[in-house]
Amino acid sequence: MPINYFDTVFSKIAYDQGIPYAFHRHRYDKIPNDCDSIGITFWNGEFNEHMKLINTLLPKTKKLLIFAPEPVVPNEFVKFITAVESDSRVTVIGNAILNFKTPLNYITFPNWFINLENYYVSTQWGKKLLDQLVFDRPKSKKFDCLLGSARPHRIFFDNCYQSSNCQDDVIFTFFKNNIADGIWNFDLNGSVCTADETMIAGEKGRISSIIPVDIYNDSYYSIVAETTVSNNYSHFTEKTAKTLVAKRPFVIFAGQYFLRNLRSLGFQTFGAVIDESYDDIEDETERFTRAWHEVERLCRLDPVLTMQQLQSVLEHNQQHFLQTDWIQPLKEVIQSMELN
Repeated sequence: MPINYFDTVFSKIAYDQGIPYAFHRHRYDKIPNDCDSIGITFWNGEFNEHMKLINTLLPKTKKLLIFAPEPVVPNEFVKFITAVESDSRVTVIGNAILNFKTPLNYITFPNWFINLENYYVSTQWGKKLLDQLVFDRPKSKKFDCLLGSARPHRIFFDNCYQSSNCQDDVIFTFFKNNIADGIWNFDLNGSVCTADETMIAGEKGRISSIIPVDIYNDSYYSIVAETTVSNNYSHFTEKTAKTLVAKRPFVIFAGQYFLRNLRSLGFQTFGAVIDESYDDIEDETERFTRAWHEVERLCRLDPVLTMQQLQSVLEHNQQHFLQTDWIQPLKEVIQSMELN
């Protein structure tokens, strides 16, 4: 019988697939030296530190599976991918599409909500939120912009907003380093971080994954400032996921080729009404400036006509998000490991 040691992420999938495993949470010193496979998850971006663990575990196993759901430190993530790309014993499953040559041992898995669960398929609270969205009544604002913690690109956008003439068209919040400074339409339950897990009507969820229904119902479009703005890869999070599942057009402040990579996942974007050539621009300041110009231009257009033009795109994106088994790449990795 194969000897497999998986952490909680891999063990849940292995259990569902009927694959035998043993589980040692962070007790890697207890793992024997003759494993068939070991599966671990790197929850933060400190990949330099992770390399030490990789070097400890590789002598113990024939196959090392690494799930990297939060590649938020661009330089370290790229160095990490480069460091393991030639080792056939290692398979990396990452929440990013790479803008450089993808190694044979790298698999993209956009998990959207940090954990593996697609809340808007698996929970009653997620389904109820979708039912509460309205699209057939006038809205007082053109855009929502819900900025989280302070990052350079969000500060850049904040400066654009503060100096613009369309402030009255935007529901704007920027909590920076204090969540209490943000404008939300749900109970934060005393949390200090929107990534915190919480209970919603008896089911688990993450604050950051909750669609702000009241805000969406009072605005037409979203401004999305993604977590990572690296030009080397696109990292997908709940910030983009919520607009897709809620049928929202958006202008993205992210790395180069983010929209192109999103289309490669089967989604459609908004070129019928938005000049999305900003997505191709390498220089960050120029890319963000051009994106902001599109925000201002949309504020001058009739939103009802714009939404009509994008209706089929928005419907497609929601259905594609809800109907796709996003976890399938991870299942396939474990299945192929068992067959080998």
